[in-house]
Amino acid sequence: MKFLDLKSFYAHSLGMTTPWTVDDVVCDGEHKVVTVFMERASGVAWADPETGERAGIRDWQERTWRHLDTCQFQTIVTAGVPRLLLKSGMSIIASVPSVPRSARVTRSLEPHPIDALPNCGRLPSFASLRTRVLFPLGGLQLRPL
Repeated sequence: MKFLDLKSFYAHSLGMTTPWTVDDVVCDGEHKVVTVFMERASGVAWADPETGERAGIRDWQERTWRHLDTCQFQTIVTAGVPRLLLKSGMSIIASVPSVPRSARVTRSLEPHPIDALPNCGRLPSFASLRTRVLFPLGGLQLRPL
């Protein structure tokens, strides 16, 4: 069995694909938070996801997502993500592995609040659980998983 360093572990856990890599992992023991910093390779040609045509970069947005906990540490993923300028004149956020476009959580974490609903009995109980245990999910979009 091959042992993974921390960056490789999180790259594998998050399903990183080119041009994305894990640049750094910071563990904050006092606050029980792991922050994973993603980076994209330089010189990458970005493309319109629908047409495959080359797209320009309008600007970059710093994005942050919640991921599954690691050994009871809250896990946060962060990356600078380009906003692509398409030939049509529209702008879209580039896709990131393991993260649905415009989501605030990774695909791995997305089903867990939904799985918790049957155990809560009523919506106020879920809201309390969501705020205290999971994290504030304001704006979580329910869609087929």
